[in-house]
Amino acid sequence: LLFKILDRFRKDNGEYDCIVPSSGGKDSSFAAHILKNKYKMNPLAITWAPNMWTEIGFQNFNNLSRIGGIDSILYTPNGKLHRYLTKLALHPGSANLISGFVVQLLP
Repeated sequence: LLFKILDRFRKDNGEYDCIVPSSGGKDSSFAAHILKNKYKMNPLAITWAPNMWTEIGFQNFNNLSRIGGIDSILYTPNGKLHRYLTKLALHPGSANLISGFVVQLLP
């Protein structure tokens, strides 16, 4: 069943087959790696920049492309918007509001 689903989205023209939301952490990096190497998909990793990178987080983010061979897009909103969304995220029940807003922001 999984192979049938993946085959529906697999392209043979070099376009991306899927998008992997990527934090630069182990889970998202592993998912992108498995999609590329085990299932022969062509994933694109999308990362929303954190307010502040940790040294290891930034290394992991860079290694996904440099070592892992996964194309990646880093979206960094302007500081005012980033602070506003972070402030919203601290309020209970705000996750749906923010995720909806982000989806509308990205092309």
